[in-house]
Amino acid sequence: MLFQILLAFTIATVVSAIGTLPPATINVSVLQLAIRKKQKMALQLATGAALIDLIYTALSLEIGELLETQEWLTAYFQLISAIVLAVLGVASILAAFHQTVKKEQFKFVESGFIRGVLLGVFNPLVMPFWLAITTYLKSNQILELGGFLAISFLIGTFIGELGVLIMIVKLGKQFTKFSENKWVVGIVPGILFIVLGIISVVQYLLITE
Repeated sequence: MLFQILLAFTIATVVSAIGTLPPATINVSVLQLAIRKKQKMALQLATGAALIDLIYTALSLEIGELLETQEWLTAYFQLISAIVLAVLGVASILAAFHQTVKKEQFKFVESGFIRGVLLGVFNPLVMPFWLAITTYLKSNQILELGGFLAISFLIGTFIGELGVLIMIVKLGKQFTKFSENKWVVGIVPGILFIVLGIISVVQYLLITE
């Protein structure tokens, strides 16, 4: 049981960290504040955004459990999740080649934490992302997410995202050079998600034969 709890935490932390690397509204906002020497506000924003993403992840676990009870959908659930993973992978790769300077959002909000909460609320793609990941883990019998395992998994997602955002705050301008590496922040994570999607599709086709 202890091994499964640690496994759930580790997988969630690693996947969350990888998912936080590609340039997006939240990490770019954190970076912009860090460059402007507003580290405290940047940390507050990171915490607020990570907490909302944690809630979205918890909702995705609940939705996954609910969908699994629908017999008409169960047969296609793995396939749908595989497609979602592949689409996210393609989107990550395309974003790496079409990076644009994102405008700072909610500048009128003085509280970094509230600004982070607002950015997190308007980032609902977290739900299909984690829904696809958890479905992959369950369908491949890598991990079952219930009880303490679910709690450990959720803590891992929070730690992984917040850890990367804190790293961005601490590195500031140095992270800008890192983020310009298309392979690290976009292409490699994208390829990983596409591969997972392809594996799931192949497994689905083998099962349905």
